[in-house]
Amino acid sequence: MANWCVYKVVRTFPHYYKARLVITEVPPEENITEELLQRAGYSFESSVPWVNHGVAPFEEMFPAEMLEQVRSGSAMVECITYKELQALLRGDMFAIINQRLSRIIYEEEE
Repeated sequence: MANWCVYKVVRTFPHYYKARLVITEVPPEENITEELLQRAGYSFESSVPWVNHGVAPFEEMFPAEMLEQVRSGSAMVECITYKELQALLRGDMFAIINQRLSRIIYEEEE
């Protein structure tokens, strides 16, 4: 399973990348695209869609320090699973709520 990330290019000197959304548990044969995310209801930037934004496999895009920030939760980035993304595409909000509650309950039991 792979992880994908929507990122913003911050155009300062030097340029750096800021994670905006992480999609986890993506099957290796699947690609996450801007069109797929737009159909699921995601939009980045208000006036010009996807300006300064892109989507790429997570481990290929970011330096190790950014990976650690996202994994530890200190980067404050929304994370969704591939199953949740598929549920959004189907318009099945109940499936998303159910999956997130299951994760919360499972984490509390550990």
